[in-house]
Parts: sequence; structure tokens; C-alpha cells
Amino acid sequence: MAKHPRGRPKLQIAIVFSLLLLFILFMHPCKDCQDGFRAMTLGGLKLHQKKCQSFLKHEAATNERRKATAASKDVRRTKFKKRKERLDSAALGVRFLR
Repeated sequence: MAKHPRGRPKLQIAIVFSLLLLFILFMHPCKDCQDGFRAMTLGGLKLHQKKCQSFLKHEAATNERRKATAASKDVRRTKFKKRKERLDSAALGVRFLR
């Protein structure tokens, strides 16, 4: 009976370990989760984020900041328009002081 070739078990173990490490590193993490959830696919991550309370809180805070920024830009625009209207309506040579 012929001997079964053993190969190189240390090399095989190293290859398996490195592939496992790469697999773990390239999984998609939920950045807002305290328990460190990681999904294998982007679809799985999006499915998790629909239910994840910490992600939903983060999104709500982001939306509030966006609304505040948009509102402040609108206020600045209206102030600028009003000031421009005042200056345009003034007679030549007349200046408005604050």
C-alpha cells in the first residue's frame, strides 16, 4: 500500500488562516453599532441598518443638521435679497447705514 502524501500542513494552515483573516477584514461593518455587527454583503448591511437603532439615531441627527444648514442658507439669501432691494431702491448718491 502506498503512503498518502502529507503535503505541508503548516503551509495549508497558514493559507486558511490568512484567507479567514482577509474575509473578516473585508466584511462590511455597521459603524454605528455598539456590538460591532459585520455583514458579508452590502445588501445584508442595508437590511441590518433598517432595524439598527443606533444607525437610525445617527441618520436622524444627520438629517437635522442638513435641515438646519439649509434653513440658515435660506435666511442668509433672504437677508441678502432684502439688502439688495433696499440698495437698488435708493436714489443715486444715497447710502444706507446699518
